[in-house]
Order: sequence, then structure tokens, then C-alpha cells
Amino acid sequence: MRRSTFRNQAKLTTNPDRRRFLKQGGALLGWLGLHGCGGGGAGTAPGATIPVSIQTHPTDQTVSSGSPASFLVIASGSNLSYQWQRNGVDIPGANQPQYVLSAASLADNGANFRVLVSNAAGTVTSSIATLLVTPAGTPTITQQPADIIVLIGRSATFQTTATGDQPLVYQWRRDGQDIPGATGASYTLPLATLADDGASFSVAVSNALGAVSSRTALLNVVSTGTTIDTTAIRVDTTLITIDEI
Repeated sequence: MRRSTFRNQAKLTTNPDRRRFLKQGGALLGWLGLHGCGGGGAGTAPGATIPVSIQTHPTDQTVSSGSPASFLVIASGSNLSYQWQRNGVDIPGANQPQYVLSAASLADNGANFRVLVSNAAGTVTSSIATLLVTPAGTPTITQQPADIIVLIGRSATFQTTATGDQPLVYQWRRDGQDIPGATGASYTLPLATLADDGASFSVAVSNALGAVSSRTALLNVVSTGTTIDTTAIRVDTTLITIDEI
């Protein structure tokens, strides 16, 4: 049995599925492209335009005033062009897969961002990502808790990183309910059982100036002998831990 931990790095396999790993701020997004060889099957005619397809849409961002905010899209297709919009209006010069607002201000709070991805076959519009800007000193989560896949009988640790005026107070929740005593930057479920499969975990971080809640991370508990297909995993954060046979 081996345990593989992916932290801001890509682990290549010979699986013919496609994955590519890109980093967005504290987020790691998975999608590597490894193509199998061999005969048969329909393909794309040489020179034909491959239509636009968005694999990963930009996501909501929460930053402190004065901090940068970054939005990223991952798309496939031939000869792609990009146009980012803010509140439905084109942003001049914002023509890359990633758009960075160098220093968010309170005036940017609530702004909506999306991107139009185009080629000769047409245009696809991403989902809208909303920017939340908090006053300097309020809690901001810089590393979200990750989804975890773990073998039955193993421990599972969820962790977060946050900034803001001290002291920061943490409260972990399971399925929306506070976990007694779970008041640190990480929470460990010591012995995962099949009854824990599908449970959700999140954390609220607060100080005297305000509070913020993390994304919800899911726990997947599998039986010994289960084969885990890592090519099917979308990685949203900087760390995902997988137990493998």
C-alpha cells in the first residue's frame, strides 16, 4: 500500500485520460493531457477547428483590501482567444486565461467577473465569479480545506490557512454542525469508517473584525482493495491526500 500526497505538483501516469495541473493563487486545478496511441476510432480531420470547451470556470474570490485577486479559466479548443469582463463590460487588455486585479479595494467588493473564450467555431461564456473584498485585518482564508480520499481505518486531516488580525478563532464543522473541541487550524478524523463516507467538513475563522467560512470539503472513504482512479479527480486546492493500494 502506498500513500501519495500531491502538493503543488503533477504526478504523471500513463492513463489515456487527460489531466493538466495549473496553480491559481492558493488553488491547484487538475487537468493533465496524456493521449494514448493506437489504431481505430474517429478523430478530428487535419486542419479542422476544435470547438471551445471550458473545463474549469473561474471561481469566487475573497481577499483583503489591498491584496491581489486572481481569476482563472481552463479551456480547450483550437486557436483560443480570451476576453475577460467585469460586470458585463470588457476589461481592456484582459486577454489571457488568467486575469489578476493587482490591488483590490473596497470599491471592488461584489464585482462580477467572467470570460468569453472564442475561436472560429464560436464563443463560450464562463460562469460568473464574484469578488468579495474585506477590510484589512478581517479574516481571509488563503488555503481552503481540500477534499480527501482515504482508505477505511485511516485518519483524515483537513487543514486551512488564514490571515487577519490576531487572535484568529477557528471552528470546524461536520455536515454544518460544530465539532466540539475542533478549534485549531486543522482537524483530524482519527479513524475513518464507511459511515463517514460523503461527510462534509468546513471551518469558520473569526476575529474581532469579522468572520469568514471556508469551502466545504468532502471525505470519501473506500474499502481496502479499492482501485482509485486519480485521473478522475479534480483538485481545487494545494493539497489532496490519497491512499492507494
